[in-house]
Amino acid sequence: MAEIEAEKELAQRAVVALGYLGVFLAAVVVHLSVHGPLYRYRGYVAELSVPRAIEAMSLLGLLAMALPAVPRRPSDLLLHLHLLLPVLPMLVIWSCSGGSDGMTLATCLGFLIATGTRLLPLRLPKGPRFEGRLVDLALLGTSTAIVGSLILVVGTGSISFDPMQVHAFRAVVAERLSPALVYLSSVGYAALIPATIAVGLATRRRWIVVTAVVLAVVQFGVVAHRAAFLLVVVTVAIWLAGRRRWAPLSLIAGLAVVLAVAAFVPAWDRLGTVAMVMFDRGVFLPALINGVYHDFFAHEPLVLWSNSKIGLGIVAPRYDLPLPEVIGRYLGTNEHANTGWIGSGFMHAGWIGIMVYAALLGVLLRLVDALRSHIGSIAGAAAFFAAPLFLVFTSVDPPIAGLTFGLVPLLAIAWLRAPEPTDRATN
Repeated sequence: MAEIEAEKELAQRAVVALGYLGVFLAAVVVHLSVHGPLYRYRGYVAELSVPRAIEAMSLLGLLAMALPAVPRRPSDLLLHLHLLLPVLPMLVIWSCSGGSDGMTLATCLGFLIATGTRLLPLRLPKGPRFEGRLVDLALLGTSTAIVGSLILVVGTGSISFDPMQVHAFRAVVAERLSPALVYLSSVGYAALIPATIAVGLATRRRWIVVTAVVLAVVQFGVVAHRAAFLLVVVTVAIWLAGRRRWAPLSLIAGLAVVLAVAAFVPAWDRLGTVAMVMFDRGVFLPALINGVYHDFFAHEPLVLWSNSKIGLGIVAPRYDLPLPEVIGRYLGTNEHANTGWIGSGFMHAGWIGIMVYAALLGVLLRLVDALRSHIGSIAGAAAFFAAPLFLVFTSVDPPIAGLTFGLVPLLAIAWLRAPEPTDRATN
């Protein structure tokens, strides 16, 4: 019986791995024919290397086979999301003659380390538990208060929903916000509002979902952060995929649809321009920036957490500017080039830094799994933490995500929350 189950699991993983390989080939075609040539000025290379492509497909297949085809815990679902973004685009860029061999292999090894570390035994301490309904209403109320405060300070005259003007409006808004409001704004769009949407979906309270989505849209207009909108999409996508037995294939199908749209939208004038900007920033740019961090810090002094409070001042700061701005200037732009655990791990301590952050990511995922019973379902718990963890995957240094973008407060909120019967009723 055990052998039959093992063979069944292996066959299911093979099917999912084939799905990954299929969407990988589609991404290569879109990058070579549309995306790479359109954004060549950013540093993309669009010249297929067949040997690299074969190696990339082998690595992708290996990583896919390391994950369950049918998620049994929230981290299974979140790691499938991570494999799609940004690991798969990194392999696409590498196959098209971009990136470095070392960074690609280190990313794959780090992914496997995170996959293994999240299975370590862990027991959370017991503490007070509050009724889920009260915690959910507190989340919604806090999110509403944050967005309302932002509107009062910024003013309705500075609200813009134009995704092409975010940098200009963001500079204006930044001058008006106090450090406290900047922090609350980040926690709001990166953690509280997406988590509110997740619990609304898990408890089937549509009015909570609708209200939280409206708050996210308004906050996007006020603070001009595209992430406020993107993280809502990520949260809902994880929830919808997680409710299906073959959740990884649902995520793969979602990326396939995005690639299909990206193959045609450049001809749609302004709408096409907006869509391609969102596609580039959401799919390929985080993967590209990981490589840029390697290229820069392979020849410049490593940071060794000297820019962070966790460095305790042991090492003097080595750069006068914020590090995303340093990389932005290296790229020849005025933008902040943010990166997730892969690029920031290398930035701090080279290859060792990537492995340390991979283990830290595994611990975070283990905490999410341990808190699953506090949220209720696999899909609900994965969606609850999807937004800040997606930032860790793609664009935020893990310690910064924990404090500035609300991951640690969200872990604490989940620990205090007692699930409701409606939470447990959904998968």
